[in-house]
Amino acid sequence: MAFSYLPDQVGFRLDPVLLEYPFAQVSMAFTNNLSAKKTALTFQGNQIDIAQAREVSLALASDNAVVNHLFNILWQGSAYDVTVGFHAPTWDTLFDPRKMSLEGAAENALVKIPGTPLTAEYVNGTAGVSDGKLTIQARNGRIESSIMTRGRLSIDLLHPSHVPFTGEFDLDVNLAELPATLVRLLPDTLLAKEMARITGLQGRADTLLTLAVTHEQPDLSVSVSTKPFSCIGSYDRIPFPVTVSQGVFRYENNQVRITGFSGTIGRTLVSGGTAQVSIGKTLIWLCLQMKWRSIFRKYGPN
Repeated sequence: MAFSYLPDQVGFRLDPVLLEYPFAQVSMAFTNNLSAKKTALTFQGNQIDIAQAREVSLALASDNAVVNHLFNILWQGSAYDVTVGFHAPTWDTLFDPRKMSLEGAAENALVKIPGTPLTAEYVNGTAGVSDGKLTIQARNGRIESSIMTRGRLSIDLLHPSHVPFTGEFDLDVNLAELPATLVRLLPDTLLAKEMARITGLQGRADTLLTLAVTHEQPDLSVSVSTKPFSCIGSYDRIPFPVTVSQGVFRYENNQVRITGFSGTIGRTLVSGGTAQVSIGKTLIWLCLQMKWRSIFRKYGPN
């Protein structure tokens, strides 16, 4: 440990030490320069157990809005190359939540996506906090049964009434889970009731899931778009099993569209089509536009 004192400046530095709880290797530096009106407190850490750091941080700084929201989002995992800093003109304003900055990397992290029932697990990536905003860049992980190949979350930690955020996630989606996931994201909606009509869905798709809550209102906005995919399943407004040999799915603004649709409906071949379900406040509109070719089977005299 090193300590310095001048008439208008005081400072100290703590060399890296290994803590038992929370488990972490941590160093610290503090300076208070009165003439320059600069006060800074910096922590650097490695091998940090996020669950233990979460417990200690919430106990010690539960009245700090950034710390509170940050650890309602980050729950578990290991953090590396972490720098946490507070910079202000005076000691009195040093712990203003907007003065806090953070940079670091995490492995096998558990991230709760605000405003949703979704949790991202086994997340590897980086995180940063600046001016009360948390940004998470994920290289990989999982959301539910879907494999995440990239993810980005930008979260306002200091909004007075709710937690505005935007999130984009590139996923390899198990389509069997998609209807139930949309029902959980948007419960008690006509979309949820329509998703409950889909059964026996099988297939996978490369999918972009976009989630957002705006500063103006707390309702969750959801959009889903896929690259070309194939699947089988049933939708009880169409009285035959449906096979999609190729199509592109998009859900946005209460409208479901499958474009470039080729496959079968019952025994009928279809190609170059569009299936659209528009969801109003009280009505559901279903529109199918396709090229049709019926399948006939020829049987012998026996």
